[in-house]
Amino acid sequence: MDSDCGVLAPPGYHWQTMGARYTPAYSGELRIPLRSAPPLALRECKLIARRTAMELRSNSVVNLGVGIPEGIANVGNG
Repeated sequence: MDSDCGVLAPPGYHWQTMGARYTPAYSGELRIPLRSAPPLALRECKLIARRTAMELRSNSVVNLGVGIPEGIANVGNG
């Protein structure tokens, strides 16, 4: 039998990322200065991230996770 479900866990019981228990800026509850993220060096990863970011449209919902996706968030920021 297959079933899908979700569990609402208060921030104190569930880490938001592997490195942070809870960061309001990750969920949009708090704004951080755009210049706080260092720019990526112009290498292959940045080129891939730029090209991918060009595919995003207004109101797109994306998962900007670890690795190349982090670069997409970074180039979108700058």
